[in-house]
Amino acid sequence: MSQSEETRTATQPAGSALARHKWILLALVACTAVMVTLALLPLGTGLKVGLVLTVAGVEACLVAGVLMHLVEERMLILSILVLTGIFFVSLLALPILSEVDHARHFFK
Repeated sequence: MSQSEETRTATQPAGSALARHKWILLALVACTAVMVTLALLPLGTGLKVGLVLTVAGVEACLVAGVLMHLVEERMLILSILVLTGIFFVSLLALPILSEVDHARHFFK
């Protein structure tokens, strides 16, 4: 294998990965076309915003999951999500616990 072939194979994805990326690109272009079409349709504002956000969510899942290779790292993503959930619930619980403590002293 020559130097240029090694460089080319190191920088380009394999054949199946290249085909998958082409399909993802077509899906992203289709999602963008759907969003533009939805923006031009005479729908109610709330419905239009909801549909466009749904299509944008699909685009975000495609980009994050496939192009950023997050689908392949399930355990790491799952552990980060669990820790984020625990942190979020604890942040929500702090003001509630503070109010309960304040109310307990108020009604004594």
